[in-house]
Amino acid sequence: MLSDAKAIVQSQLSNKPTLPRCMSSEDTTIIPEKYNFREAFADCNKLLHNQGNCSSGYAVIAASAMSDRICQQTDGKKIVTLSAQAPLSCDSKKNNGCKGGAVSSVFDYARKEGLGDEECLPYGADSEIPCPTSIGSCKKYHAVEYCVTSSEEGIKREIKKN
Repeated sequence: MLSDAKAIVQSQLSNKPTLPRCMSSEDTTIIPEKYNFREAFADCNKLLHNQGNCSSGYAVIAASAMSDRICQQTDGKKIVTLSAQAPLSCDSKKNNGCKGGAVSSVFDYARKEGLGDEECLPYGADSEIPCPTSIGSCKKYHAVEYCVTSSEEGIKREIKKN
């Protein structure tokens, strides 16, 4: 079932054997009984992309998650739509453009190169769009770190806190 879905969308969480684990044992974030990010941060980015025949969900997911985190960590004061096109057009080392890729590779790319916003490089659902030379002059947002957690409480804590 999940393997069937992964085969269809050609995306995966990671192309690495292991991912960094979140350190939740020291975390004291209080998890409310009910929490909905969309309600708590209603003004945050909700841009939807038509991916057409491009299996770029990995890039869309990563750029969207980073955009949401920026909005959340600034308490809704900074709303930015990061470019999901940049990993498709500018990172051919780790991902396969519209043929699929890994969310963790996009985060790694964002740590190293940073992601510009949609104004800098709009999403086009096409990995044949060349990486523009002007991308170097765009404001970039870098991922500092990322981690995964497998427990239900850990996932809730990460959504609430980050």
